[in-house]
Amino acid sequence: MSIVPVIMMVVSLQVWLPLGCLEEERIALLKLKESLNYPNGTSLHSWRKGDARCCDWDRVVCSNSTELISLDLWKNQIAGWVENKGVYQPFKMSKLEYLDLGYNRLDDSILSYVDGLSSLKTLAISYNRLEGLIDLKEWSSNLETLDLRGNNITKVVASGGVKMSMLEKLYLGSNRLDNSILSYVDGLSSLKTLDISYNRLEELIDLKECSRNLETLDLSGNNITKVVASGGPTNLNTLYLNNITSYGRSFQMLEAFPNLTTLRLRDNDLRGRILGDELRNLSSLEELTLNGCSLDQNSLQSLGALPSLKNLYLRALSGVVPFQDFVNLKNLELLDLSYNTLKAATSSKPSE
Repeated sequence: MSIVPVIMMVVSLQVWLPLGCLEEERIALLKLKESLNYPNGTSLHSWRKGDARCCDWDRVVCSNSTELISLDLWKNQIAGWVENKGVYQPFKMSKLEYLDLGYNRLDDSILSYVDGLSSLKTLAISYNRLEGLIDLKEWSSNLETLDLRGNNITKVVASGGVKMSMLEKLYLGSNRLDNSILSYVDGLSSLKTLDISYNRLEELIDLKECSRNLETLDLSGNNITKVVASGGPTNLNTLYLNNITSYGRSFQMLEAFPNLTTLRLRDNDLRGRILGDELRNLSSLEELTLNGCSLDQNSLQSLGALPSLKNLYLRALSGVVPFQDFVNLKNLELLDLSYNTLKAATSSKPSE
């Protein structure tokens, strides 16, 4: 028998045979399953003791060198992390880059176990039972995405002055944070996306300390009255100001964000204001969302002054709309008028 076919056969078998993850990591995963199923749970069926091919298990992703790099435990009803036996084992996974623990019942005790994951790039502990002050001083400096939405967090700090310089996306929506959160995000020089929606921010919000690289900002559902950016994120292109009924000041100050292309103002009260006049200086604005807003007959006048507008969302509205102004939106590609009881206003001025 020629040696060439033998070599080819060996190579093909090496390619075909499924690889197991490192034994230490396989044991750690089994210990994790045991702790999650204690005393009589039935989750993670594919994680079997006699199966060495743990890279093929559900919710597990390995690298080409069979090291565990991703673990997805989203919505597993995990609780009592410290109390369950064998719980320290999962965090021997030194190459883990992605960990999703969202939609469980974890409390603050999980935080000490996350500290040692030095390779972690994405961490989600959203919609759990974290509360009070969260200190990120020991967390991986390699983190690029951190999702802590839907908890009961009141303050975020990094004692010792240590901050995550690689962090690009930070999601803190639906907590109990106040304006002091802005002092924490000061110094996150790589930050591009910040979600602090539905918290307890109030009155004036000054973004002067935010990263100049910030591109997406969500301030929805807070009790703010004004947003300013004195020397702040000039690269901001997407802004969410949904459900801010206290916003009594003009949106004209948004001209401080000359690169703004997407603006969402859903579920706001726009009665008594002429939105087109307030936004006319946003020359780069391409998408405007006004779904669910309260309008009067003047609210949408002068929208034709937005020269770059391509997508206009006017869902679930009632009232009078000056459709004749829309003729001036020369670049408009999408107009969403679904679920409305709108009436056309009589023309107050000729179309240009």
